[in-house]
Amino acid sequence: NGAALQEKALCVFSQIFFGNPRGKYDVSFHADELHLHGKSATHIVNYNHIGKLFLLDVEALSPQGAKQAIVVGLTHPLKQGQTIHPWLVMYFDDKVMPLDQVPPEMKKDADHKMDTLMTRLLMEKSKKTAIGSMKEFKEKHPQKHSCLLATYKTEKGMFFIGKLSFIYITKPVIWKKWKDVSHVSFSAGMTHSRTFDMTVHLGAGTKVAPLEFKQIDKASLQVTVDCLTKLNVETNGANEVLQRDQVATERQRNINLRLEGSPGPKAKAAAAAGAGLDPEEADKDWEDDDDGSSSSGGSMEDDEEPQKKRAKRS
Repeated sequence: NGAALQEKALCVFSQIFFGNPRGKYDVSFHADELHLHGKSATHIVNYNHIGKLFLLDVEALSPQGAKQAIVVGLTHPLKQGQTIHPWLVMYFDDKVMPLDQVPPEMKKDADHKMDTLMTRLLMEKSKKTAIGSMKEFKEKHPQKHSCLLATYKTEKGMFFIGKLSFIYITKPVIWKKWKDVSHVSFSAGMTHSRTFDMTVHLGAGTKVAPLEFKQIDKASLQVTVDCLTKLNVETNGANEVLQRDQVATERQRNINLRLEGSPGPKAKAAAAAGAGLDPEEADKDWEDDDDGSSSSGGSMEDDEEPQKKRAKRS
């Protein structure tokens, strides 16, 4: 039955990887419907039920090694058992569709990459415009990423900043308009010193709890704040995160300087023998001098370390 339907299709894309609903599907375009033929299920989407369309650059951060993602928002979600899927997420690499499978009206186009053809067909059939993320974000990002790699609850995903909204993929897909966001707050990462957390607070009229995105690389903080500021999205906490990072960097620099200036155990022993001192006593004196010489002020951990060493020697 599926094979017969595909024969009547305007265009068929074979074995496209979907992040949602997860699996590989043959995607066939028909006059009024989009058919998804999976290993254990077939879904039919009316083009009129496509409410949103995104084309996203995922090359830098996609765990699947994909280059582009097409995200389709449905006004009538798909049902798979007890699970409801209001979003379709497809991933594409650089594969080109064979010319004999390209629709006649598109054969004259120079670009026959599958993601390009899929996007064009979806736009034509749904009458929707494919939305991308802010180009400025990628241009100003230190690693030229188009999005933030973040963790929502326990799932890793990608957070894209658009001019009117943001979208997070893949599990779950979260989409919100900036006009519905009251502010975005930043805080230092609790599990890793090189990350920060970002919380999106929605307006008073919404019943959704704040959305927390964690373990984001600190290299992305400044460009994120700059883009949100340009979009007139209120932010807070970013300066504290940056200042804390500067303090931590300065402290580490002082520790490194101390370590570079500290002689090794053999050098200490040789110096002690030359001065007629017991090596262990000289070692204690060195530690005492070190504790008092830190320009950054020691923490409780720094003060406890010599005590542990003395306890072992006694």
